[in-house]
Amino acid sequence: MKGISYILKSVYLRWQTFLFRWSYNSPKAAKDRSTFQSKNDRILHHHLALKTSFCFCNSFISFSYNDELSLYHKEKLAFDRNPKNPIYPAILGLLSYNLFLRSPAEARKKQCLTHIYKLETLGIFEETGLKFLYTFDDPLYGLKAPWTSGICQGLACSAFLRAYQLTQEPSYLNKAKSAIDFVLHAENKLLITGPISSKWVEEYPSNPPSFVLNGYLFFLISIIELSTFDKSYTPHAEQFLESFIKNLHAYQYKHFIAYGLAKKRLSNVLYQKIHAAQIHHLAKLCNDENLLELNHLISK
Repeated sequence: MKGISYILKSVYLRWQTFLFRWSYNSPKAAKDRSTFQSKNDRILHHHLALKTSFCFCNSFISFSYNDELSLYHKEKLAFDRNPKNPIYPAILGLLSYNLFLRSPAEARKKQCLTHIYKLETLGIFEETGLKFLYTFDDPLYGLKAPWTSGICQGLACSAFLRAYQLTQEPSYLNKAKSAIDFVLHAENKLLITGPISSKWVEEYPSNPPSFVLNGYLFFLISIIELSTFDKSYTPHAEQFLESFIKNLHAYQYKHFIAYGLAKKRLSNVLYQKIHAAQIHHLAKLCNDENLLELNHLISK
């Protein structure tokens, strides 16, 4: 029965992915995106009028949505296969922190800090900040090792902020700031101009730009979180939030959100779940009902 269930689920996901790609690229989609743009402009004006203050949510996004522990073990296996990929200890540290919040125990706290200590060992300090290198090529986006990524820098920041929460060690807060500072220096080629003349941070710093949404959202979440610890980052956080709202319509069709603008074929319903979880978390950080409404729309 397990085999049949797996096959049926795979067929369903493939069908949903086909519908998504076909819908996004249909002739009607461009017209609908202009409607989304008008609505998103209203959300942006709402933000600019209120200048909503950001808040810090102790827990991080649930990466698994239903079975956090199962995904935790899956990611651990992936990390064992590639122990020098810095994104894994960042993810594992955040997952461990969520598990600690769910059931506080010294062993879980230690587990979380162990992952974040591993993340620390992979960081490289330089004049513009703390960077985390990917030491493998990415042929899909034409990237040669070593390269850096906005998603990893952001997740590292969020992980260090949780370590700071657990230990109150100032060094963790400094590392969180330094991971973001690296991105904010244009010479590091992660900070670019977005699709609509605004700031954008790349997950894959490729040429032409990839404009991958989930990587940008992880960075946006991290800099908003950081701004609740250090107000000097608030103007940057507000600008990146405005950029997300300005550019969102380019990714939208009905309740679908595209993975990226360069390679739309990578869009699928699994990334749709990630986008929904990210926007839900963003709504909590911004205390914004409009973003919560968007989360409900794309969670259909």
